[in-house]
Amino acid sequence: QNNVGKVNDLLNQGADPNYVPDDAMVTPMHFAAQHNALEVIPLLVEAGAYIDSKTEPDGLTPLEIATMHGHDRIVQLLVAYYNDDNEQSH
Repeated sequence: QNNVGKVNDLLNQGADPNYVPDDAMVTPMHFAAQHNALEVIPLLVEAGAYIDSKTEPDGLTPLEIATMHGHDRIVQLLVAYYNDDNEQSH
C-alpha cells in the first residue's frame, strides 16, 4: 500500500522529504523506490526530495534500489527525473 494521501498530507504539513530516521538510514525516496510506490515519487520530487541521495552505509541511490528490486516503472520515472535535472543544469 502506497499511502499516497498520507504522504501528501505530511508533505503539505511541512514534513522534510529528505528526512532520514536513525533506524532506517534511507530517505522517503529510497523507501518509495524499494516498495514500488510509483505515485509517491512525484509528490516527493515536487516537495524537494533529492533523487540522487545515497543510503548509508552502502551508498545506493533510489534508482539503484529500484533497479535491484526490478521496479521498471520506478526506474523509468527516476531516469526521466535525472534527465530533466541534467538538462536544467546545462
